[in-house]
Amino acid sequence: MIRRLTILLLIWGCEEPTEPIDCAGVWGGFSYVDVCGICDSDNANDCVQDCAGVWGGFSYVDDCGGCDANTTNDNTTCEQDCAGVWGGFSYVDDCGICDSDNANDCVQDCAAVWGGSAVEDCAGTCGGPAVEDCAGTCGGPAVEDCAGTCGGPAVEDNCNVCDANPTNDCGQDCAGVWGGDAVTLWGNCYTIEGTTYLHLTSNQLIGEIPVEIGQLTNLNSLNLSGNQLTGEIPPEIGNLTDLYFLTISANQLTGSIPPEIGNLTNLYSLALSSNQLTGEIPQEVCALIESNNLNMNAILPGNNLINTCD
Repeated sequence: MIRRLTILLLIWGCEEPTEPIDCAGVWGGFSYVDVCGICDSDNANDCVQDCAGVWGGFSYVDDCGGCDANTTNDNTTCEQDCAGVWGGFSYVDDCGICDSDNANDCVQDCAAVWGGSAVEDCAGTCGGPAVEDCAGTCGGPAVEDCAGTCGGPAVEDNCNVCDANPTNDCGQDCAGVWGGDAVTLWGNCYTIEGTTYLHLTSNQLIGEIPVEIGQLTNLNSLNLSGNQLTGEIPPEIGNLTDLYFLTISANQLTGSIPPEIGNLTNLYSLALSSNQLTGEIPQEVCALIESNNLNMNAILPGNNLINTCD
């Protein structure tokens, strides 16, 4: 039995390995010979072709694109341009600008200055002041008016309105605003936006009530009682449709009540007594008195009115 086992072992030990030997003589190894004849198993150091196509060669490309292994002739076939590019085409023009675009090269102006700004005027003088006017005349006086008409008469007024009519030019209001809407009443200046009440009771006012008072359309309360106002009640008061209180009693007002007062549909109080008013109360005012439940005793006493509201 032992003899048979020994014979088997001898036979097995004499068999050749089935795996191949690599270039380093290792059975089943991974080494191989690269293109340069180097045998190892590291593909990271396999040789490569140089610029001349030689495997493992030493030729290289210099900055001018030349390929050889001679370091003494590097960059001898080209130069750096002004932009630092080897073999580039950029150059410095007469204004010191470096680029490769000859379309933007600077030129001399009429004073022979490279890159200068001097130009000939319409009279042919370098740097001269002459210019063509809107009529095409060199050095001529014609200019376009604000309407775009050459030599036209239109001008722009202080309110930025352009026309040739000086009679409609805007003016300053009493607040100094060009084209403003402030009005002057009894020596004082009132703006429409800022005047919501006007109380001048017993202020020794004389003369007629100015029609301009109808421009103060933001008024909520107007009290002119106890003065010496004369003339008729201006119908323009009917423009003050935001009024809640209208008191012009105890004056010397004459004439009839203007029907425009019937426009004051927001009135809580209407006081016209102790004047010299005459005539019938207009139906428009009667309708207002009834709809707003206004007190007739603040209207009739001290006047010569005919009450047509009953």
